[in-house]
Amino acid sequence: MRNVTTRNGETLPTPLYLPVYERENPFISMDELAGSFGVRGVIVNGFLLYKQRDLRDALAGPDLDVKSYLGFDGLVVTDSGAFQALSGKLYLKNARIVCFQEAIGADVISRSTSSRRRATTGRSPTAR
Repeated sequence: MRNVTTRNGETLPTPLYLPVYERENPFISMDELAGSFGVRGVIVNGFLLYKQRDLRDALAGPDLDVKSYLGFDGLVVTDSGAFQALSGKLYLKNARIVCFQEAIGADVISRSTSSRRRATTGRSPTAR
């Protein structure tokens, strides 16, 4: 078993249950997740945060970080949002979403791994 250490120094044993949380569309409140269910970490879609310009600017600024925004001091893992590429083109370079995830104070960040594949051949569109 290994441990994960958050930016604030808290050490959490693995494996961890990490529910996906979206503040604008909460299935359950952050208070319930942390208090009633003892959740010590969440996954947040970094792309959904990034595409909201005012929120993006506020989170990347000096006065707000992702933990303050969520009202949660536990482990915050951000996902690059690459899955959204299945429904259309992402006009966001990998380096930009990685820098954003770092700037907002995520404990663990995910780079974009999107590569659109043809369903019929399973090959990349650029492969010949």
